[in-house]
Amino acid sequence: MVTELELKKWDLEHFLSYLYLTIGYADGVLLNEEVEAAKKKLRGFLLQMKPKQVVNADKVVAEVLVEIQKHSSAEKMEIIKTLSKKFEFDTEDKLEIISDLTDIVTVDDVVDLEEHKTLAYIRSVL
Repeated sequence: MVTELELKKWDLEHFLSYLYLTIGYADGVLLNEEVEAAKKKLRGFLLQMKPKQVVNADKVVAEVLVEIQKHSSAEKMEIIKTLSKKFEFDTEDKLEIISDLTDIVTVDDVVDLEEHKTLAYIRSVL
């Protein structure tokens, strides 16, 4: 489990990666395609939000991936809730994040109930 101290060190890119990987993991399996989609979505979102800042999406996703594999579904939801208080988004950014999450959910062409629940939870927290 990520400690409170570690969460305080996480940047926006860590939070976005966590969201993107959580939705990929919602069905209990994280496919390589979902990880690659998370990296692509992270790059695109950060290019819009921080156009002058270079972020290594591969590195950030890898860091978050190591951590997220240790978390239960309940822990993931709690971390998302905690981090959502740290990072606030305007309506346009929220819609973009939800769109990104929806794209990641559909990467494997199968959308199950847990993915719907996770997406609804993230939408409500953002």
